[in-house]
Amino acid sequence: MSHHLFTSPLIKVPTPNFEEFLKRTIERMSPSTLINSYGKGKGLDAHLLERTWQMVWYRTATTVAPKDTSVSPDVGATFSANGFLDFFVNSDYCWGIELTREGNRLKEHAERFVNGGKYDKIPMKNWAIIDFRCYQKEVKELKTNFWYVLYANDYKSVTIKRSGQQDEVLFLKGDKV
Repeated sequence: MSHHLFTSPLIKVPTPNFEEFLKRTIERMSPSTLINSYGKGKGLDAHLLERTWQMVWYRTATTVAPKDTSVSPDVGATFSANGFLDFFVNSDYCWGIELTREGNRLKEHAERFVNGGKYDKIPMKNWAIIDFRCYQKEVKELKTNFWYVLYANDYKSVTIKRSGQQDEVLFLKGDKV
């Protein structure tokens, strides 16, 4: 499967553009992996867990990261930060990515990036919080640096909502490579 992700005709060259990188990581997710995952809550919260989204996202991120970089999970101690950022793309890029789900603890996640926040010491040029949520869960207010990714029940498509941007529909192509 990894071979196919690297040689996918979707987009052949890794991207040095932060927003394009994030779109490609989402687009390359596998609907069948998501729908068949046992990493879900139960009862009213029977959605994929944050850790499940993290693992699937990391897998695709490594296939589209810029040349001569790495995607590192749980970054913090190296920079003497007081918390652990979900993902960091190193080299000259210094991109920080935090994932959440179903709108959980959005304010808490955002506060980690401000001056004096848990990630204050991590040298980031760009950062984003990606909130994966069921398409039925309304986004009340679009905030800067947030990517609200509303997924269909079958995980075959998502709608990305961002502050100051047009909504964008992506079809997940991870099963087609």
